[in-house]
Amino acid sequence: MTTENKPLPVLSFRLLMPPEPMQEHAIRQRAYEVYVQGGRANGHAVDDWLKAEAEIVHGHSSSDSNVPSS
Repeated sequence: MTTENKPLPVLSFRLLMPPEPMQEHAIRQRAYEVYVQGGRANGHAVDDWLKAEAEIVHGHSSSDSNVPSS
């Protein structure tokens, strides 16, 4: 059986790399803010982290999507 050696997509490789220490600290702080803003609801740590990471690393803000359309 032959196996093709395909390189991992860049996105997948980036997901395997941990954030830089200063960036990780900023993400941690923002995730805590998201947790507090969400009423300190337990069970959403991963969602809070991913939201904070998207805001800090990728520049995505959830507030952009919360703007009502006219």
